[in-house]
Amino acid sequence: MGRVAIIGDVGGHPDQLRRALAWLGATGERLPPDLTVIQVGDLVDRGPDSTGVLDIVANLLDDGRWIQLAGNHEAPARR
Repeated sequence: MGRVAIIGDVGGHPDQLRRALAWLGATGERLPPDLTVIQVGDLVDRGPDSTGVLDIVANLLDDGRWIQLAGNHEAPARR
């Protein structure tokens, strides 16, 4: 079994996400073959570049080793 990493709220900070991924051994926007990442929500909001975060994650979702759990900031607003 490979490694599993849990990444908490990213909150619109793509540079921090890139640093965390690099620390885990990611190169560019590719995960190492022995790594599965579970991201536990709140990719967007608060930070300077939510779109940049979504761009990173969109590339990582394709290989099946990025598991995304939606946070309350990704949920549609209810009124």
